[in-house]
Amino acid sequence: MNQQADEMHRMWDEEDEEEELRMKGRNTSPRPGGTNNKHGRPDYWDSTWGRMLQDPNLQIVGSPLRKTFTRRFRMPYPVYKRIVHWAKGWHEKNACDCTGRPRAPTELKILGYLRMVGRASCLDDIEELSYVKEPTMHAFFHKFSEMGRSDLFPEHVQMPSTMEELMDVEASYASVGMPGGGGSMDVVHIALGCCPFGLSNLCTGKEGYPTLGFNVICDHRGRALALMPGAYGSVNDQTMVKYDDAVEKVRTDELFTEYTYEVRNEDGTRSMEKGIYIIVDGGYLKWEVLQCGLKSSSENNYNEWRKRLESVRKDIECYFGRLKQRFKVLKIPNNFRKKHQIDNMMFTLVAMQNMILDFDVGMEEYQSWAVQLKWQQANVSGTSEETLGEVLQSLEDAEEEDVNEETDERWCRPRVLKIKKKKKRKANECEEDEYHDAGKDFSMVGLRGVAPSAFGLNTWAAPSEKEIERFKRKQSVIVKHYAWYCTTDNFWLRS
Repeated sequence: MNQQADEMHRMWDEEDEEEELRMKGRNTSPRPGGTNNKHGRPDYWDSTWGRMLQDPNLQIVGSPLRKTFTRRFRMPYPVYKRIVHWAKGWHEKNACDCTGRPRAPTELKILGYLRMVGRASCLDDIEELSYVKEPTMHAFFHKFSEMGRSDLFPEHVQMPSTMEELMDVEASYASVGMPGGGGSMDVVHIALGCCPFGLSNLCTGKEGYPTLGFNVICDHRGRALALMPGAYGSVNDQTMVKYDDAVEKVRTDELFTEYTYEVRNEDGTRSMEKGIYIIVDGGYLKWEVLQCGLKSSSENNYNEWRKRLESVRKDIECYFGRLKQRFKVLKIPNNFRKKHQIDNMMFTLVAMQNMILDFDVGMEEYQSWAVQLKWQQANVSGTSEETLGEVLQSLEDAEEEDVNEETDERWCRPRVLKIKKKKKRKANECEEDEYHDAGKDFSMVGLRGVAPSAFGLNTWAAPSEKEIERFKRKQSVIVKHYAWYCTTDNFWLRS
């Protein structure tokens, strides 16, 4: 009897052991992220990037590790720390997920973003170096771009809002013989790798392949002042400039239209001119605020001025080169399927480029322009009219008083419109009225099946004769000033 009871207990123990082994093998493996317990995720700080961030040498200014960090992620370490502090404010809502597992560190996610835009790496490369899963990094990439456009861009990229800021921008152009200059403007094209076949004709312009064009303004220091959301590659510069809020601000805002600066005639006599202008190429409209060199003149002074203007306009071309060299993702075809994602990424990259420039100037690693404000209007308030003698006396006083103010850097920032969600269209509903009002958001013009003729753009006339006359008059004043400028000791200054 005892033997039979012992045999049954032994069988029960064997069954319990088998059940325990069977349950133990279910969903308890140590693979990263493969279990529901709190120890299922990997140790993110044990990854390649995690160990690098914990290295004490990274905190030493000028250490080889810091130089390596800047080379690998296209960004100085202090700027990265500032971005991490900003991102944690909106990204780290909880320390863990609903199952109690620790979240992936924000520091590693931002490194993944920088590697993806800096070297155009794929998501699998990011997981290999940081242990951050592909779906997590994919969602963070677009969220970071969205928040960068809404937060970083308005903070670091703006048009001048005060007289002092505008004077700082214009002073560098006056020092190279272009008084009244408020920036250089051009369009940069980003290739589309996943352009729908039905839109390839609309997105293919002068580049010969589908692109999105972004209208950008920068100053002589190489700092972005304004960025317009992308448009079809087939939309020309003359069409895009009509929708640019920054250009409209230069045309209508009294801060720009009433800005007064000193010019000279060929004999050296002084006079005052009003109105800021932007330096462009010949593909834009002949507006007074858009100055370009014309090939039709054979006058000696005009040809010399045109050469200098084209040299100064290379500011924007050099800016595009630095931007694409820092962020390789802009040099290869973009595979995003939604246009607003490309716009968000572009706005974020431009904002980070300005942040890096600010850091380089602050650390004296980049020689920024610093000129005295003797070229500028002394009557900042502009509340009362002054005679020519009072203006000249004010300019002489300003030359003595602004010695310490010449290194004061103030920057420019344009207003960015928020992207509105598209409403679902009915079967036979037409969208052409969406673009007739210039005050509406132009950011969604891009990857959609509507021809440019439906925007109402073909009804816009060329500049009026009066506008062309103002354009020529302004250009004549600048050419005469440059003819005098060539006779001064400042002629050696080059852009």
